[in-house]
Amino acid sequence: MTNRPDHFVTSRLALSPPAIEANCVITKQGPIPTTTGHLPEAINSVIQQFKSFERTASRAAVTGDYDTALLAMTINPLVPSDTDAKAMLDELLEVNKEYLPQFFDREQA
Repeated sequence: MTNRPDHFVTSRLALSPPAIEANCVITKQGPIPTTTGHLPEAINSVIQQFKSFERTASRAAVTGDYDTALLAMTINPLVPSDTDAKAMLDELLEVNKEYLPQFFDREQA
């Protein structure tokens, strides 16, 4: 398993450029991902939703924007509701405050 840009492993992922975890064959030239071809529509949709979450969460982490972080939590398919998303985000930020100063520095300004 490796994380790599998805140029030829799957088709129909409308992300630019997508990165996925893919099964690989390890060779002297390095890992070579095995091709899966078209994904079923339902699976493709779930992957799209997770990739959207990942990109939004990454943007929030870089910018320290609470609203963007809340959006990321809200669109995560594993979070059951907006209320749960806010509660989870608030707890995550509080517990990790020393590691996520970008979300708190604005309060002092």
